[in-house]
Amino acid sequence: GANAKVDQSVVDNAWSAIEQADLVMVQNEIPIPTIEYIVRRCHEANMKVLLNPAPAADLDSEWLELATYITPNEHELSAL
Repeated sequence: GANAKVDQSVVDNAWSAIEQADLVMVQNEIPIPTIEYIVRRCHEANMKVLLNPAPAADLDSEWLELATYITPNEHELSAL
């Protein structure tokens, strides 16, 4: 249940550590709005993002295109 608690405030509180990374990896284990927030914030900061879209979910193509890398399996790709 802890993953469901990851929201924008968690990202904001950890941003000083996150921005030191060479690559930020997220997957659909945390709330979709939080993933969108991370992807957009990293894009604005010119940071690379790897999105593992697991488990499969319907994701917004507008912000999905901001991810540097997307690593879906066959099932996840068909959901995208």
